[in-house]
Amino acid sequence: MTVAGLSRDQWRILEKYRFTVHDGEDGTDVASLLDPAELDLYISCRLHMIGTEDRMAAASIFMKRYAFTAAMALMAMTCWNRKMDVNPENMILVDHMKSGLWLPHVHVKNAGMEAFHSKEEKRAYIQNLFHKTIVPIIQAVSSTFNVPEMILWENVAVYIYWVYETDDFFIGEGNESDREEDFRMILSEENVHWFGTCRKNPLNRFFKEKSPVDGEMIRVRKTCCFSYRLDGATGKCITCPLHDRTRKES
Repeated sequence: MTVAGLSRDQWRILEKYRFTVHDGEDGTDVASLLDPAELDLYISCRLHMIGTEDRMAAASIFMKRYAFTAAMALMAMTCWNRKMDVNPENMILVDHMKSGLWLPHVHVKNAGMEAFHSKEEKRAYIQNLFHKTIVPIIQAVSSTFNVPEMILWENVAVYIYWVYETDDFFIGEGNESDREEDFRMILSEENVHWFGTCRKNPLNRFFKEKSPVDGEMIRVRKTCCFSYRLDGATGKCITCPLHDRTRKES
């Protein structure tokens, strides 16, 4: 059985990563967060849920949660050949806590998903995804909370890498060539105009080979996301460049 162009199993995958069809539950329209004053109010009112009084850290964590809009849209595009509508006007953020973490759910108003019919459609979709869904939010977060845009871009990048490097998303889908081709297109410097005022493609800028860190193959970040400033944090993430320098110097 299909619902809005996806099978039940496909919807279960989206729900696992906090995406669902809007059911009328109270939330915040993403479009309203394009207004810096509304964004400031939204994040400031959730400092206790995010777990910090540090506004820069809270803004960075917000961006990490919001980054899943891009990650899941690209996953649906490459794995299922479907256009998920993640324009700000179509999304509502609904607060949700899990194991002490603020993990807001994304409710989509229009859940219909059409198929792609050409590479040109994919290219236009990706450009629209960044132009309308990601760039304006990054710019608003950066200007309102004084967080460097490159930190926010890397917060988005790591989840996009995760999608294209996670085999489980692609098993049985028969689209390995799409996986490679779409990822190359997303990383291409030819598409730098997708990324606002960036002079280089930020997704390509942060992409590098993984290296051994504490017995694991890790892609160490170039920026720190400030997660260590959250209440209850036990230290810096293993992917943090600050953690990496400490390890090398010890």
